[in-house]
Amino acid sequence: MVWYISIAGVMLRTFFKLIIFISIVFALAGVNSPVYCAGLTYVQLARIAVESHLKGEAVDYKSFPLKQAPSEKVLGVFVTLLDSEKKSRGCWGELYPGVGLKEAIINAAIGSVKRDYRYEPVKLSEIKDLKLQVTIVRRIEPVSSTKEVNPLVNGMMVTSGGKSGILMPGEAIDAHYQMVQCKLKAGIQPGEPFNLFRLVTGVYKE
Repeated sequence: MVWYISIAGVMLRTFFKLIIFISIVFALAGVNSPVYCAGLTYVQLARIAVESHLKGEAVDYKSFPLKQAPSEKVLGVFVTLLDSEKKSRGCWGELYPGVGLKEAIINAAIGSVKRDYRYEPVKLSEIKDLKLQVTIVRRIEPVSSTKEVNPLVNGMMVTSGGKSGILMPGEAIDAHYQMVQCKLKAGIQPGEPFNLFRLVTGVYKE
């Protein structure tokens, strides 16, 4: 009987050591959840994608379970990189991405470090000082004025003909500036007619 208890004690200690080891490994990888099988948050997945890409490592979205599930239909996925002053260092994503949520987050994360033409591509040495924000677009609503948009909560889209520009929540603190930046991104000229849209979003931050 004593030796049964002894073996059980050894197995229990081994189990806890394994849990601690897993927690350390994923903490070093930037994953806050101590148990991998519990799944990743959106921003944890985005960070893994960014760091893996900058290290030249392939990212297989099938390998990463998600802890969160969207409560509404996903119309778009964007990843924003913010510096220590909460200014944008890069942002990229797609409306109607045509792929699953995990793959869309990974694509947007990788795009944020190399496809935002407003900035130089992000270097690996920078990423530790940047915070990631994942924005899930839930609804796109036409509005008649910037007064109907809160730039800290809502994204904005401006369209004119076949041109469009989008800014995510937090990239601007003033709705008029948000509109101006959208028009610049879209190449919409002064005096050119345009349509204004409010993006109702879910914002997930580190």
